[in-house]
Amino acid sequence: MPDVIVACQECGAERTVSEYANINRLTCLVCRAPLEKPATLKRSSGLGLRRPPDPKAPPIPLTGAQQPEEVTPLDILQETSGGGGLQSIDVHAGRAEESKNRAWVASLVFVCVTALLVGLQWQFSALGSYQSFYLWGRIALAAGAYLMVALVAFQDSAGVGSMCLFLPPYTIMYAGSSVESHVLRGVFFAVLVALCTEVYFIRDQALAMAMGNSINDLIRNVDNLIVRASM
Repeated sequence: MPDVIVACQECGAERTVSEYANINRLTCLVCRAPLEKPATLKRSSGLGLRRPPDPKAPPIPLTGAQQPEEVTPLDILQETSGGGGLQSIDVHAGRAEESKNRAWVASLVFVCVTALLVGLQWQFSALGSYQSFYLWGRIALAAGAYLMVALVAFQDSAGVGSMCLFLPPYTIMYAGSSVESHVLRGVFFAVLVALCTEVYFIRDQALAMAMGNSINDLIRNVDNLIVRASM
């Protein structure tokens, strides 16, 4: 998660903390004055992508009385515990509360996109020459949502991203549990539901049926090659 630089109001010394850390429990490492919480930072992306810190950004030098004193691990433990025993700080509390407050966004996007796609399936025969627009549009939307979820997963680790890229069941689980963008989550599951309803409304043009037929053809071709090789 991104870090936040908090400046002390007393001596001007800066300290880098987690964006969801409890500022009320932290003090300045130089003068021990309590730190004040900075203004809420806007997210750089609505897709839940994490922006790494800029490695080229030079640190701001401190002079004179602003030079921080040497801090030992014991000092850090005493500071986080408030001197009364070690206490755990839930740095994810802010993110969980924000996600709960905006959960309606995912539901709204899901309902709108699902209604649009299923409605086009219901009136597919009336689309006439525009049927190809739906067929190619649903492929582009499904591929885009799938790749965006995989891209978000790659921000966590290469292993998680690879599993999302090559294991669709894991991608569904990851999208429902770990994707922070409500818009992306709503679009992903709306497309998933629409691909399932295609089997009922437009069975001959359903993407799931086409993929199943392709897999069956591949299996038959492999069987034929094995039979020919054994003769």
